[in-house]
Amino acid sequence: MDNRILDVEDAKERLAAWKGRADQLSANAEALSERMRELRMTVNDPNHLVEVTVDSSGGLMRIEFSQRIKQVRVEDLSQIVMETLKDAKRQLADEAGQIVASTLGTESAAGRAIAERVRDQLMPSDDSERR
Repeated sequence: MDNRILDVEDAKERLAAWKGRADQLSANAEALSERMRELRMTVNDPNHLVEVTVDSSGGLMRIEFSQRIKQVRVEDLSQIVMETLKDAKRQLADEAGQIVASTLGTESAAGRAIAERVRDQLMPSDDSERR
């Protein structure tokens, strides 16, 4: 029989170490949650015709057009808006991944799962650049 199991002081040390890890994980998860709530991404199209801002879930918060859009066909403007929105979500997913890595770590199974879930939520399933 392993005497370590019966050693009360050893058990207390192991329990204290486990509690320390659990407390740290809880603090990291809280920091992650706070940073993700505050996350926003603002992106311009390459010609600075359209600027979009998305929130942490990828929802469109704001869209602004420059005066130069008057020179663009409506069909083209629609495509520019959609591409700019897609780019904002891609950049948001990258930033969210960096936040997860800095709070939970890339070696953490939880960190990897959260980063993947955020990327899946933000990136369209037909995006060829995904993964």
